[in-house]
Amino acid sequence: MKDHTPHGDNPHYQLGDFAYLLNLLGSRIDARAEKMLAIIAHPNGHAASTDLELLFKDAHQNGYKATLSWLKGI
Repeated sequence: MKDHTPHGDNPHYQLGDFAYLLNLLGSRIDARAEKMLAIIAHPNGHAASTDLELLFKDAHQNGYKATLSWLKGI
């Protein structure tokens, strides 16, 4: 399976990565559907708070409404 990390060894989110993710999904996205994004995070993840902030900003700039839920007890 192809590695879909947009920046190789850099795991941190960068503005523009959301468009990269949308491109990976391609025709699997229903253009008629409401543009909503649910982000599920957990405290043991690799993302920094700035990564989540950038993801929210990027999603908003692409017309998506994003919500965040944190998993607990992992």
